[in-house]
Amino acid sequence: MRGHGCVIAGKTIREVIMASIYLQVNAGLLMESMRLGDVNYLSPGEIKAMTDSQMSLTGQQRAWEYWANRAGRGGGS
Repeated sequence: MRGHGCVIAGKTIREVIMASIYLQVNAGLLMESMRLGDVNYLSPGEIKAMTDSQMSLTGQQRAWEYWANRAGRGGGS
C-alpha cells in the first residue's frame, strides 16, 4: 500500500472512526499551515496529553454523538 493510503486500527469501532475523521481533518490543517511557513509540531508530551484527552471515553462519546447527529442517526448509541 506504500504511497496509496493508510491503515487505521483501534480497540473499538469508535476509535477507528474517530482516527479516520481526524486523519483527514488534521491532514488538511497541516497542508494549510505549511503554506504559511514553518510548522512547530507538538512535543511528545503534548501529543500524549492530547491523545489521553481525545481518546478518553468522554471525548469519544461526545465526538460519536456529534457525528451520529450529523449522519441523522440520533443519539449515536
